[in-house]
Amino acid sequence: MGLSTVSEGLTPLLRWARCLFRAQVRELSCTSIRARKSLTLARQVLGAASEAQISFAVRWPLGKPILSRRVRAQLSACAEAGSDGGVPLADAAWRLEQWTFGRTTRACVRLPMQAVAGYRAIQLEVIDGRGRALSRHDIEVLGEAQAQELRLQRLKAACQQLWIQSGQHRHRGSLVADASDFVAPEFTIPASDLGAALPACWTEVAWSLVAGKRRTPLERRPILLAGDALTVRATPICLRDRGLFPHAGSYCVVGAIAGRAVAAFPFRLVGRREWLEQVKVSRVELAAQTINRHLRLERGALRWGTHVAFRPIVRIETSIPVPNCPVRFTARLSRGERVLRTEEHSLCLRRSSQCVWLRRFAILDLGAKVRAKPVRLTLSVQVNDERKITWPIIVLPAEHLTNSEGQLKCSLAELSLDEDAYNEIVTRLESAQATRTGSGGPGPYTVVP
Repeated sequence: MGLSTVSEGLTPLLRWARCLFRAQVRELSCTSIRARKSLTLARQVLGAASEAQISFAVRWPLGKPILSRRVRAQLSACAEAGSDGGVPLADAAWRLEQWTFGRTTRACVRLPMQAVAGYRAIQLEVIDGRGRALSRHDIEVLGEAQAQELRLQRLKAACQQLWIQSGQHRHRGSLVADASDFVAPEFTIPASDLGAALPACWTEVAWSLVAGKRRTPLERRPILLAGDALTVRATPICLRDRGLFPHAGSYCVVGAIAGRAVAAFPFRLVGRREWLEQVKVSRVELAAQTINRHLRLERGALRWGTHVAFRPIVRIETSIPVPNCPVRFTARLSRGERVLRTEEHSLCLRRSSQCVWLRRFAILDLGAKVRAKPVRLTLSVQVNDERKITWPIIVLPAEHLTNSEGQLKCSLAELSLDEDAYNEIVTRLESAQATRTGSGGPGPYTVVP
């Protein structure tokens, strides 16, 4: 084990031991008060503020008498931060407040900013009750220009949104079809304590388009920064401008304020073939009509005697909505090789998910001869002649009471729930079974779906 490793391991222990036997000044913060609004910074105060409050805490060593746990302070006004030989401020120009809790004393220096008018820095020296200096801190006094520059440096964009416009429809996203009309970025500058404590100022937001290593300036627009949140919008950018968008690919719109980029909106421009590949059929359901004229949602299994008709519901999803460029939607309902019905629609993809209701199909159109056997249908969906899904549909025969040969006796739907009628049916079945068994016929009756 090397000496460096040992020293690194002992550093936290030495720091903890120093806290036990030496007073330490911690948690220094500066608060500027202006027009009932406050701003807290680390080591900076506003020169335009009415009052500055400098707060700090002193952690006393073990064994320090309680009565001697008092602090004093000395303030000096300096021409520059970090310079020596400042002008001491009279005690009447400021006041010190302090509270002691156990080994910790919290203090607050209240200083009217008129006392340091024309100076660029304040020097604070913390002294214990015996007159020994504990620490010295330099606090910068920000002028109007410096404070506004600090505000611009701290600007952050929130709620970044890239709006894609196609005709009269707008949606948000990062995948943009080349058939769309415009893209319009926008972001919000949230309210901040620094902006609330400073007067409003005018600045400029510059928009540019980045494609690879090429940056194209778009526009410049003045904005007014105040204490409230501000929404910044760019003029819609035309996607049909071949000077800006010569081909499909990755692009990025950048918004900069005072020469510093605060918001970026990356997106990818895709061609017609690619956005057609994004069109998917996620689900097919059947709105089945029962004998009682009620509607039920079925996945694909219907039954004679229960359902009389159905309407297919096709859910289409896409990650690239293109409202102003309709696509051809084709649905075919077939039984084996025979096509029962074909529907074609001109579909506008206005949303990322939408449903298409097809026409009603009556089960009776299959014919009465197929009632005793399951009928298998197929619903195929195509978008611009590209098959997206093939959905199976089965129509099952009705439930009946039959013997093992499948001979029909009575329908389950006609059975009464009355106990006497049920006993009568059971007696008839037992009698029929005994007769059939004695004559060498087939076995007992069963209920089959």
